[in-house]
Amino acid sequence: MRPTSPEPSPDRKARLGVQRIGGLVEIPAVLSENSADAAAVCHRAGLRLSDFTDPETRTAYANIGRLVSECAAATNLEHFGLLAGARWRLNHLGVLGGLIGLAPNLGAGLRAGSAHQWLNAYGGVAFVRESEDVARVGYGVYLGDVTHTDYLYDLALAFEVAILREMLGDLWRPSSVLLPRSKPADPMPYREFFGAPVEFGASVAALRFPATTLSRRLPDGNPARWRDAMRDVEGFGTAELATRVRRAIRVMLTTNGASAEELAEMLAMHRRTLDRRLRDAGTSFRSELDHVRFAVAQQMLSTTRSPLEDIAPALGYAEPSPFVRAFTRWSGMSPMSWRRLHSTQRAKA
Repeated sequence: MRPTSPEPSPDRKARLGVQRIGGLVEIPAVLSENSADAAAVCHRAGLRLSDFTDPETRTAYANIGRLVSECAAATNLEHFGLLAGARWRLNHLGVLGGLIGLAPNLGAGLRAGSAHQWLNAYGGVAFVRESEDVARVGYGVYLGDVTHTDYLYDLALAFEVAILREMLGDLWRPSSVLLPRSKPADPMPYREFFGAPVEFGASVAALRFPATTLSRRLPDGNPARWRDAMRDVEGFGTAELATRVRRAIRVMLTTNGASAEELAEMLAMHRRTLDRRLRDAGTSFRSELDHVRFAVAQQMLSTTRSPLEDIAPALGYAEPSPFVRAFTRWSGMSPMSWRRLHSTQRAKA
């Protein structure tokens, strides 16, 4: 069967993905501290050591997971992403770091950082969700053809923990951690770093903690400067529609569902306006939903051992059969055949 993967969005950045180096500038130092040749590792990941001298440098988003994977292999530390992510600080985020730190409380800062994260990255989205007095702060990759997302999620959650501890104090701990990756051979470094139970093989990458924490005042919070900073950041404009749509869909899927109505609400548009603007851009809600579902499905199939009964609802399907039909249409093979093929390829890599 010939695959019918959804047509790419007309937004080139959304399609190809770009990442600001930011806190990744710390990676060469972490490699050197663990007796690895930083230049050689970067080269194997398609990068140059000079890329890590300036946080403002931009690289292909797809390089990041591959880079952390190469670092883990070179140091024989499967948890390398945790070591690298732990070095991030607010100032590594550039203008977004300043914005977050000036917020009147944690929740306002994190939500503003998520809303304007496109300034730093196309390919993944940081999110904040609340449900039944529990907050979830996490990260989701929405771009297709991104490999080694297990290492990428290690890095992302570690940097979120580092940022939260910078704002709330070094003793802060999440209540629990969700990681969409297979359980590592040695899970102890994960438990020690997070200081909380870790659920491997999850459908989403997230830190869970009491929602009341979001109301905590920040040590450098300044309402007047915050308002000025918000105006400055909003002056940069907004991301292209396709990027905003995919980011929103990825966040919606963290609660196992996505609808055009909820998407329109998240984007502050009337449903008919959203449909028209997507049509004018040469796409549709269904096409963009399929793009993100396909990307997440590939991540879960390649980096977890989750059965189809768990993957299907994580993508918003009521049962496995419609997911199997959709995945076969997108890729030209069944999910299990795709998993076997890519598990073999990854083992040989």
